[in-house]
Amino acid sequence: NMMKNMKFEDRLNSGAGIGELGRNDIQILNDRRKDIIDKYDFNDKDSVKEFTSQFKDDNITDEYAETVFNAMPKSVRDQLTNKGNAAGGGPRSKLHYNGTDKDGNVLRGTSGGKSRAIQMMKLLLQSDFKDAYTGLPLDLNSWDLEHVMPASAASDDDDFQFRESPDNWVASAFNVNKAKGDMSMGDFYKGRVDNMVDRLE
Repeated sequence: NMMKNMKFEDRLNSGAGIGELGRNDIQILNDRRKDIIDKYDFNDKDSVKEFTSQFKDDNITDEYAETVFNAMPKSVRDQLTNKGNAAGGGPRSKLHYNGTDKDGNVLRGTSGGKSRAIQMMKLLLQSDFKDAYTGLPLDLNSWDLEHVMPASAASDDDDFQFRESPDNWVASAFNVNKAKGDMSMGDFYKGRVDNMVDRLE
């Protein structure tokens, strides 16, 4: 119990370490339960797509995202380029979503290139630089691509390609993303939120 209390310390919007939720994170996630875990079935792809769609602004195009990306400092461009490797070096490493061509066909390939980085920039712009789960502003140096349905749990290549697409993507703070890890949303709430709520008092 003492260790759990120490995790919060005096920090409002961060945990005591990587992958830890801060006091503010816990409070907001608990307060937003009815809008997240109680409203959507996070084991159903259509429901997940409905959840993620609220953070997608169709007015933000790939072309606009590329323009903003090109205007960013090199440090930010490099950071965006290295976001969201969902397959490690495994056999699905060439199935990462890299946008669409001029005819609207989905482009797949490895992560780590400019086309992937532009998709990360687009995600940030669409989400208005806010964490999808807490609604708090994102720090450009401390955020991550969140796969709502964990990509690591994909049953086959088709399932992986859904999980590794904007339909299953949101932006989240680094510590929230790491705290959730490969857990389902249900397990995340049970394991990382519910058991900490009583520590807020």
